[in-house]
Amino acid sequence: MMLKTLDSKGDYQPVFADIQSIITYKSGNNSMLSFLGTYSSNTYNFIPQSRVSNFGNEVMAYQLYLLFNGGEKDKYETWNTVLNWEFKDKSEISHKILVSSFGTYEKEAFDIRGSYSLNSLDKNAGSENFTDSLMNIGAGSWLSHARNKLSADIKSLAYRGEKELGKSILNWGLKIRNDRFNDKIKEWTMTDSAGYALPYNSSDLKMTSLIMSANRLSNWLLDSYFQSASTIIPGSREVMINAGVRGLYNSFSNEFLISPRLSTSINAWKNIVFRLSGGLYFQPAFYREMRYPDGRLNRQIKSQKSFHTVLGMTYDFRAWNRPFRLSTELYNKALNNIILYRLDNVRLIYSGENSTKGYSRGIDVRLNGEFVPDAESWISLSLMDSKLEKPSTDMGKFPSPSDQTFSMNIFFQDYLPGYPTIRAHINISFATGIPIISPYNERYDQYHRLPPYRRVDLGMTKVIKSSYSDLPGNNLFSCFDEIVAGIEVFNLLDINNTISYLWIRTVNNLSGQMRQFAVPDYLTGRSLNFRISATF
Repeated sequence: MMLKTLDSKGDYQPVFADIQSIITYKSGNNSMLSFLGTYSSNTYNFIPQSRVSNFGNEVMAYQLYLLFNGGEKDKYETWNTVLNWEFKDKSEISHKILVSSFGTYEKEAFDIRGSYSLNSLDKNAGSENFTDSLMNIGAGSWLSHARNKLSADIKSLAYRGEKELGKSILNWGLKIRNDRFNDKIKEWTMTDSAGYALPYNSSDLKMTSLIMSANRLSNWLLDSYFQSASTIIPGSREVMINAGVRGLYNSFSNEFLISPRLSTSINAWKNIVFRLSGGLYFQPAFYREMRYPDGRLNRQIKSQKSFHTVLGMTYDFRAWNRPFRLSTELYNKALNNIILYRLDNVRLIYSGENSTKGYSRGIDVRLNGEFVPDAESWISLSLMDSKLEKPSTDMGKFPSPSDQTFSMNIFFQDYLPGYPTIRAHINISFATGIPIISPYNERYDQYHRLPPYRRVDLGMTKVIKSSYSDLPGNNLFSCFDEIVAGIEVFNLLDINNTISYLWIRTVNNLSGQMRQFAVPDYLTGRSLNFRISATF
């Protein structure tokens, strides 16, 4: 139902399954064993048929018509197991020993041929051909093929300790992790425009894109940390100081990294708390970040680095005789050794190299409380400015791929007077678009932004049974502690929110210029969702 709201029409057959389990066993007065296991399998079967997309503006409007042959089958499996043993010795030191294993298997297989016709539309109001096609400006086809497989096996052994010393708490830990990856990529695209292969060459026939690679990788990471949290009460004010240091060794990049961190909070007044924190952070490259777009591994890749500074404030107050909380955070991050990426539909294509530096800074404000008695609601606002630059080029500064200048979210819920078990809620979201560049352009400073994201959700829930509202008499549901049913309308206004673009290129015109058109890919439209949850 949800996928059929997309522009691309066809036969969608998704199959999802997952199972989760947690088991705990008290092995002694101060000892406990627990086991967590999860497994999920997501299979996407898609046989595309056709697509019609209108895009452009009031001055220049276009229509793309596509016909497809072939199909796609993607499968993603993940599993995770964690065995945790917690115990406390005679000196009141708490110990945790964790053994974990995470695995994933991904398979992408498709053979899809598409034929397109691109037309310009008449947008002159009052014209007898209004919204009709005026002229065909492009025709062609492409054939896409992929047989990609990726498996990962990640195992770790960790120890964590904790000791209370008066008003201080000491934490320390050690972890060893092994990452193994097996990756095979065979993917190519052949594009034809008006009878000419792209890229056009008068003497050779070339693929539009071709990636063939096979990589195996084994990486060891050693991680340790020490942290001290202390509480000081000078006068009537409580001050908390949390200081620590983390050390990391990465065998793939042969790096030994030290990361100090410090955070403080002070109860300036009875209902106002200020927080200040900062530290040096390192993020070792994960497998996809190590991989160039052509499938090769960068054996010289290093960890991404950032220095964080965060200033926050929390203000608790009462209004209309009901509790509220106002939270504000100012942050600044100095970034270095950043690995760039770009969006290709829902894929992240990493550059595979530490080529950029920059900054991210902004402010987050959130107000939550009971605008209606006993019904939690909230509103949040965010401003961000994130810029990057490649020192070895002449591009100058450009927005980072995640630079979302402004975002706002409102969640409000209410209940029927006299019937608190029947509640309605509305969720409103707005965010400015992130920057997008063409996959055929290597200049990150030549970008444009996606249109703003806008969405309204409306829902209603009914508490069928709870500790406050039980069902009368003996019935089938007497064994449940709580039963809640609900209905929601997602994207109530049926707004077309752009998530990415399908890029169409045409051959050189009479001026020797190749044109490219960005056809928007939209998120799902209006959809209806029913849900019921029960606890026992």
